[in-house]
Amino acid sequence: MRAHLLTPLFLLSALTMVGCLGAGAAPETDVEGDDAFECEDNADNDGDGYFDCDDSDCFNAPACTDEDTGEDTGEDTGDNTSTGDIDNDGYSPAQGDCDDQDYTVNPGADETCNGVDDDCDGTVDNDPVDGDDYYTDGDGDGYGANTNTIKACSKPNGYVDAGGDCDDSDSLIHPGATETSWDGVDQDCDGVDFNAAACADYAVDNALSWLDGGTANISPQSDTTLFVYQYELYGPYDYDWYTGTYDEWLTLLFQENSYTITNVSGTQFDVTLNANLSLNSSGAPFSLDFEGPGVDSNCEGYISPTTIAFGGTTNISVSSGTSVTGSANLTSQWNGIAENNVVLGARPGYTCGVSDFNVILSMFSGMSMLSFFNDAMDQGVQIAQQALNEEIEWWIEYGSECSG
Repeated sequence: MRAHLLTPLFLLSALTMVGCLGAGAAPETDVEGDDAFECEDNADNDGDGYFDCDDSDCFNAPACTDEDTGEDTGEDTGDNTSTGDIDNDGYSPAQGDCDDQDYTVNPGADETCNGVDDDCDGTVDNDPVDGDDYYTDGDGDGYGANTNTIKACSKPNGYVDAGGDCDDSDSLIHPGATETSWDGVDQDCDGVDFNAAACADYAVDNALSWLDGGTANISPQSDTTLFVYQYELYGPYDYDWYTGTYDEWLTLLFQENSYTITNVSGTQFDVTLNANLSLNSSGAPFSLDFEGPGVDSNCEGYISPTTIAFGGTTNISVSSGTSVTGSANLTSQWNGIAENNVVLGARPGYTCGVSDFNVILSMFSGMSMLSFFNDAMDQGVQIAQQALNEEIEWWIEYGSECSG
């Protein structure tokens, strides 16, 4: 029976408690700003969806009024457009400030390489002002177009460090590529289609023209002193060798002639170049005076212009799109002069001829007339060969037609 009596008592007590609660007011709620600093703690303290100066409860709080005018800076519009700004960076959370505790972070900040979303666009370290430029490399040649770049803290996949590619769809076209002549394509992206054939032709032609009419003083390589001074060593024989107004006894004359150029590759050419070389001239002949027992000879003359061929390879190098250099390696194809190249004449009252030359030369040097003049001409050929190489290289590097 006691068990039955306890149940009604328990129910009565429970009903009494419910009745007391129902008779009072609704549970008490917090009010934004009723405690110190709640209007500037970046929290929604009363749970109404607004916080700090965006909550109308804080409009008159010191943190939410203009210190000079006392005017309310909050605006309870219900759309989070308040200008409340805790870190004083000019942006409130409602204006997109993603960290109102850090004045360096806001929508107007510059993105830098620091692992922070400085400009509050939702992406960390994107397009940083202190980043490096990287280029999209569409053709895989290691260079990208200048029109397709990004700034990044480290190189992204698919990007390269170098720009300047003037055709990012062709891997054979990029800065530093080998320029192919006269094909209408700017392979090395320097802004021009380099014409190596025109450059080579220009350089060879100008080298010949520049040397045309040039002279060089030379002497035979064997026993040269015998033909410069008079000697008593050989008893009664005296002779002297000289060349009129040149004041030297043999003078090489260079005259330009024809040339051909054959293209081997884009910047390599086979060159065959002809020049006319002579020793002295009719206007300034050499002279040989010889006086001995029964012989008194005074000859004068010159070696008539003789065509001598030079052939070899000329290479043109274009580097960095602006510097053009070249090398010329010409060698002689000369086989010597013939007797009819020697023009001799006697001064009035004297005798002169090939036989006189041969007698005199064999007596003092063991040479014949042809070996003597071939020896001298060989020196002239070597001088001309070196001059042509140097002149061709000069015109390739500095000539206007060859400028890169």
